[in-house]
Amino acid sequence: MKRIACLFMCFLLFAVTTGAADTQERIPTSVDVEKSKSELRPGESLTITLKNFRDASGQPADARERIVVVPNAGVILDGVSPTMPMGPTTQQKAFLPGPEGEFSFVYRAPLHCRKDHVLISVFNSLAYGSTEKIPMDTTEPYEPIATIKIPLNCGTYLLLRYDEVLDRRTGQQRDHHEIRAVLRIDCEPWVADNMLKITNLSILEFYGRAERTSSTESLMCSAESATANFYNSLLLLHLDPETEEIKGLIYEAVPLAIDWHGDEIPEGPPDKIKVGPVSEYRPDKKASRRAGKKLAHDFPTEDRNARRLRRMQQTMIEQFSETRVHPDHRVKSTQGDVFFSGEGRWEKRFSNGHHRRTYHWELYISEE
Repeated sequence: MKRIACLFMCFLLFAVTTGAADTQERIPTSVDVEKSKSELRPGESLTITLKNFRDASGQPADARERIVVVPNAGVILDGVSPTMPMGPTTQQKAFLPGPEGEFSFVYRAPLHCRKDHVLISVFNSLAYGSTEKIPMDTTEPYEPIATIKIPLNCGTYLLLRYDEVLDRRTGQQRDHHEIRAVLRIDCEPWVADNMLKITNLSILEFYGRAERTSSTESLMCSAESATANFYNSLLLLHLDPETEEIKGLIYEAVPLAIDWHGDEIPEGPPDKIKVGPVSEYRPDKKASRRAGKKLAHDFPTEDRNARRLRRMQQTMIEQFSETRVHPDHRVKSTQGDVFFSGEGRWEKRFSNGHHRRTYHWELYISEE
């Protein structure tokens, strides 16, 4: 009896080992990559398709093998997030190619352009087979099988972020709305050192949600898009007169018309917002006029072009001197000569809730 049991265990071990070896042989070690774009701007997205997975012998890999995709920056908008990522800040997603042996996902480039490219690593995994027995969120990367390099066209751009939250209770009724918008404004140098000509505006992110709930009703509307009434064409930089360092920027808020869908909420969220300064501020107009007259004497008047430039500068300084630069648009953080940022906050508290707006901007100046 002992001998029969021993033979049975040996056979079972052989079968399991053989099956594992067969699975290991068909694990993907290479893949073909297709990209919908050759390069990205900050915050833009593209679709990546991974197809024709092959094992070490060049044969088609098992369609039940799982794939993990890990970018070094930016985000992957599809796939399953792991419960145990590679690191606290690592963004990775798991996929199952399925019967077709391929899959696609959407990748969005980072809003902050730190390098001229991003890398997306593709890994195989030891997890295999039924997702009921081994859930997708437990899939971990094993060996790298491909690296996808995506060039980033950074350039000079202004990044604007606006957030608004209102939450208020009146008796049994609760009114709540939240709005988030992220815009990228592309610029290029123009005429003088403190001028940037605006070439394009892109709404990178927009989210809106509004709710009204009570014991008798529950209303909800949402918005995933907005339309920019874009009228600015020039971005002015406020420079220190002695060091010429950027101390702030002069730029009007960007109006956005929100496209709400769903239940109508009377006296609900705004149909329009202004992505710009939110803090309360009253400029000193007299001081700005004095600054403009003083600066006018610093410009030459030998020819017509010089006189025209002097009048332009004087007018700008009168309208937008340091006393006119909104506190939210003054530089609060900087990194060398390529990155500048500022922010503002407005909040009103009630006995039954609060209303808050926040604004943050970042200016990236290309070194080229």
